[in-house]
Formats: sequence, C-alpha cells, structure tokens
Amino acid sequence: MVNYDLTHLTQPEDQNVWGPIQDDEALFLYSIIRGSRLNRILEIGGLSGYSAKNFLQALSFSNQGILYTCDINPVPIISSNHKVLIKNALQLTSDDLDNKPLDLIFFDCHDMIQIDIYHKLVEQNIINDNTILALHDTNLHYPSYQRWGIYIEKENGYAHQPVERNMTNIFKSLGYDIFSISTDATKHSLEFPIRHGLTICKKFKQLVYQSTPQYTYTIVVARYNENIWWTKGMKNVIIYDKSDIPINGSISLPNVGREAETFIRYIVDNYDNLPDHVVFLQGNPYPHITLGDETFEQQIINSFSDVVKPLLTHYHTDPIITPDTTRDQYDIYYIYFGLKVQESYQDLFEGECPDVFPYACGSQYSVSKSAILCRTKEFYMKIHKMLLAYTDVSFNSPDYVYNPNAMSAWTIERLWPCIFDSSIKVKG
Repeated sequence: MVNYDLTHLTQPEDQNVWGPIQDDEALFLYSIIRGSRLNRILEIGGLSGYSAKNFLQALSFSNQGILYTCDINPVPIISSNHKVLIKNALQLTSDDLDNKPLDLIFFDCHDMIQIDIYHKLVEQNIINDNTILALHDTNLHYPSYQRWGIYIEKENGYAHQPVERNMTNIFKSLGYDIFSISTDATKHSLEFPIRHGLTICKKFKQLVYQSTPQYTYTIVVARYNENIWWTKGMKNVIIYDKSDIPINGSISLPNVGREAETFIRYIVDNYDNLPDHVVFLQGNPYPHITLGDETFEQQIINSFSDVVKPLLTHYHTDPIITPDTTRDQYDIYYIYFGLKVQESYQDLFEGECPDVFPYACGSQYSVSKSAILCRTKEFYMKIHKMLLAYTDVSFNSPDYVYNPNAMSAWTIERLWPCIFDSSIKVKG
C-alpha cells in the first residue's frame, strides 16, 4: 500500500489564507506530479515557501527530483534538491535550470513579465510541448466574503489577480488545453469563503489507438499565393512555390504548368530516392477534401495504401462527351473543349480507351512508391515536357486544335489514376 505523507498541508478547514496556495490546490498539484512522475519543477514566486514544501514532498518519490524557486526576495531553502534563485525571473538562464527541459512551471508572481519569461524559456527549449504550465489565483472571489480586485460584473465576482487570468487566455490562444480548479458563488459560505483558483495548461498530443506501420512519407505542396498555415507542425513537407515572393524554406519554381508540373517535377527529381508514400496537395487543399475528427496529418497517414487513392474525397467523373454535347453543358460541368482526355489517353497508353475517367478534383492523391515506380523516369520526363509545352490560350474554345506533344494540367488531372495504374500499359 502506498503511503502518502501529507503532513505538510496544515491549513485550517476553511482554507482562508492569503498568499500561498490553498491545501486543496496543493493536493491537486501533488497528484499531478506523482501521477505523471514529474521530476523538474520551476516556481516563479516563492513567498514563505509553502508551495515549495508541497512540490518537494510530491517529488520525494524520485532521487532525480529538483525544484527551482525564483524570487526577487529571499526564500528559505528547504532541502538539498531545492535550488533558490534570487533574481528577476526575466534574467533566468538555461544554465540556472541545468540546461534541461522543465516538467512543470508554476506562475505565481502576478506580473505580465511571466509571458515574456515563458517565451524566453521556450526559445531556450526549457519549456517544450511536454511541459505543464500551472497558474495560481485564476478564480474569482465573491461578494459577502471578499471584495478586493477588479469587479467582473457579468460573473458578480472580483478578479483579485487578473494577470494569471489573462495569461490563461493567452495560453489557450497558443494551443494549450486548459483545466481550472474554480468555483462559483454558490460554493461559498462563512465556512469556506474563498477559492483562489488553479489552472493547468498542457499541449494535447493525439492519442494513438492502433499500431502504426513504420514507413516514410513526403507531403508535396504546390503553392502559388495561398496561405499555407495548415502545414505548420506537419512533418516531411516540401513546398514548391510559384509565387512572385516565395516563402522561406520553399523551392521556387516558374509559374507554369499549374500543380501538375509541380507534382511531376517532384517525381522526376526524386525518382531514385522516393519515400514509401507521397501525398500531393494544392496550396489550399480544403475545397477538395472532407476532414474527419483526427488531425489532418493523421488522416493523411491513414490514407496510405499500396495503390493510388484520392485524398480524403471520392472519385469524380465528368459526363461522357459526345458530338452533341453543347457549350452550356460544358460550362455546367466545368469541362473544356480542350481537355481531349481520350485523345491524350490513346497517345500514351495501349488498349481500349475508357468512356469515363474517375479522378480526384485538384489532383490531390495519396500514392505509394510502388505505384509511382510502375512507370519509368523517362515516362514522367515526357509528361513534364508536354506540360511545359502547353501554352494554348484557346483551351475553352470550340476551335481548339489538339496537340499530341502538349498536355494541360486539367487533362492530367483526369489521367493521374491511369498513370499510377500498373495494369494499364504504356505505348512504346
């Protein structure tokens, strides 16, 4: 049986104390530290050392546990694994914290410089995505029992320490999940007049619920001038940029051939060093996909297979074109006189030409390495040359003349599944 020594929690039943954390709050922090087996803790603001006693007692399970207390005023040193730093917390260095990431940081000095401290420690990798943030004094105090601080009319309570409440909102905007120990006015009486409040912030990590195969992949993005915020945090992303002002870290290309030229170029340039799976996306992929509940990247990974698949959408088909198809019908279905998909198919592939060509709108596919390698590098170089040769401005004109040595991006959009299908034989 585990014996928890909580003799350091000595407050009266009403916990009507000012300055230190209340024992209920201390117990919650104690359980987080013990439950998650945290070892490295920094508190900003030490006062008389009541919270430090709680942290150190929670750390007693480990011979690696250490508490750093930073305060501009002297704070009692409680044990050999308690390091007191008497300085402005903005002057903290990674050396002060032994150059290792923190497991938990406790903000309790009621000054907005704590946000600056947070950003500084993030830059030094002392705070990372595993670090838990704890903020004290985030609850309201209510009339009849306490009237001090900024009155919040909507909630009929007083923000006795508005700084940490403001910081909580900022951390939420930075992507943290938030949980607060808080109360409303109905929970208070003369026997329990106040709850100072404690807020916990933690970055959420997707919980993997099934084994994930080990494979490599690359996400290829064809950008013109789209906002590619959605790629932030994704792994293995290559951005080809055809805008006048390419973004940092991208591969700049001339603005020709639309996304098809980008995707073919990637294949040609990486043909001998392809990952297990390649995903082709436009700069703004969202109009052509339907997202589920998981992260975009996880849904991309879930799409991987041994063949070509439309990414997070279904196959689309154009209506069958006949000599009787009218101009209005072309416009309704967003198809063009110059597509000439059947003609291009017959020039590239053997066998009977299909009547319809199922395809993913926007040329957004998840493709396996084996599917790409079912064609030779020379085949892709031929397609690339045809894309660069396509300059016909009469694409949507009834007078369009088919050129077997040129191909539009809209045509190859409909031919991608054929290109990656090994059962379809290439001419020559």
